Amino acid sequence: MDSNPYAHSEVDDIARRHPGARSLDQLQLVVTALLGLTYGMMVLSLVFVVLAVAIGGEGDLPPTLALAIALCWLSIALTGLAAIPAWAMWHYRAASNLVALGRTTPMTPAVHALAWFVPILNLWWPYQAMVQLHTGSNPRYTSDAIPIAPNGMGLWWVLHLMGSLVNCGTGFVGFLLGMPLVVIAGILYLRFMRQITTMQHTLMQQSP
Repeated sequence: MDSNPYAHSEVDDIARRHPGARSLDQLQLVVTALLGLTYGMMVLSLVFVVLAVAIGGEGDLPPTLALAIALCWLSIALTGLAAIPAWAMWHYRAASNLVALGRTTPMTPAVHALAWFVPILNLWWPYQAMVQLHTGSNPRYTSDAIPIAPNGMGLWWVLHLMGSLVNCGTGFVGFLLGMPLVVIAGILYLRFMRQITTMQHTLMQQSP
């Protein structure tokens, strides 16, 4: 038994002050690690593909280089798939925290988590969701503040859409042009994710 029954951990203190609110720190670290590995493998695969073209095309690839490219793509698939549950859970929990903290978010937590996976709507909903999370989590704003995109969030979404669309094209040119856009957009996304996590942590430390 704890020798000091009045001692509370930071997590216990947050739960006492704001029932229903939970820290995003661990989820954010998991998502950052997995997506960071995914983007790293994307960059490495791009280097290998450029090298393959430089030495004579796909048909004449040395076995070692062909294996390296295959392993990169396998790693991208595995780390990307592994990130999806934690990623969706982060969005759900971030929106749930705003509700628990008494702050307004037009989208429900479930919509925040599913916005990325609904065809057609995922061309716009994820951007709206991130703007709402960022505004709602900012301690400087009131609970009913109109969602305002922070600097760089519009650029993130444009790069994400452009990279995804270009990368869907077949052939080397589509891959060469689309992959860097996807990676840059991913880095910006992780930056905004970290900002939201940090701001919510600050909100949870404040007395209700």
